[in-house]
Amino acid sequence: MMKVLVLNGSPKKVSDTMTMTNAFLKGLTEKGSYEVKIISVIDKNIRFCQGDLSCWFRQDGHCIIQDDMNDILDEMAASDIIIWSFPLYYYGMPAVLKTLLERTMPFMKYNMYTSGNIVEHETLVDLKAKKNIILTGCGFPYFEDNYAPLKLHMRNVFGEPTMVCVYESSLMNIPAPELTPLKDQLLDQFTAAGREYDETGKISDATRDILEKPLLPNEVYIDIINHSAD
Repeated sequence: MMKVLVLNGSPKKVSDTMTMTNAFLKGLTEKGSYEVKIISVIDKNIRFCQGDLSCWFRQDGHCIIQDDMNDILDEMAASDIIIWSFPLYYYGMPAVLKTLLERTMPFMKYNMYTSGNIVEHETLVDLKAKKNIILTGCGFPYFEDNYAPLKLHMRNVFGEPTMVCVYESSLMNIPAPELTPLKDQLLDQFTAAGREYDETGKISDATRDILEKPLLPNEVYIDIINHSAD
């Protein structure tokens, strides 16, 4: 049975991105082929990396800082699939998840090498060898460069992760009856994408295009958001 680790990077108790991620998991696990563990990062004690770097020489996959991160490192090392679920904050990961990512330094070794256009460290645990799925939503409508910084970051860290970037995800928490069919449709599409990933090991370009298609025209979405606090 394959192990799936979900890292929920939202600082909110009710997360739009986790709503979509749970729909994806529903489709993925219908056949019972996966063992799923969900970690809400905001609930964990994860201190900032101190740049000690002794982990690169000990090579035991653990950090010298005694907090919750070492248990998470063990979970990551044992997982076949890691789902990174988070909202877009200032064109990148929320701080809690970025801190976790920085604390994966114990997976690296001291020696480095050139790989394509970037320089990388040799690894004790190779995150790029994992099946990484990035599921992220944002409160903006579509514009071309909205996710550009994040996509570059994720490719540098994970190589070629499966990545779905959802625009207008803030509609999930607006209790307007007229929006319910659109939200239900999107969640059904995420469930179908989970089934597809179970069957093929990937999300096709066609499926990703469906998931990433804005639910509403930009002007309509902006008007709804601007009046949602009235």
